[in-house]
Amino acid sequence: MSRFRIIARGAYIYQLTWLYLHLHELVHVCQWHILGAEKFITTYMEELQKYGYEEAPLEQMAKAFEYNYATHADPIDVMDALRDELA
Repeated sequence: MSRFRIIARGAYIYQLTWLYLHLHELVHVCQWHILGAEKFITTYMEELQKYGYEEAPLEQMAKAFEYNYATHADPIDVMDALRDELA
């Protein structure tokens, strides 16, 4: 019985990890939509060169939404929040 619980727990954590990754990537889709393709790509690449992946502002935004989703039960409108941040 305990073996099943360990496997089920591992599967649950695995599913949550993928869920958070999907949210993170969907934040980038929203950023793309708000900024437009050219500005998003240009900004993203410039930020990677200047700050590196971990500290790039667009990445930090995506990570913040991922963290919010992982730690808070309250829903958030990602598009509205990003419009405010990217304005």
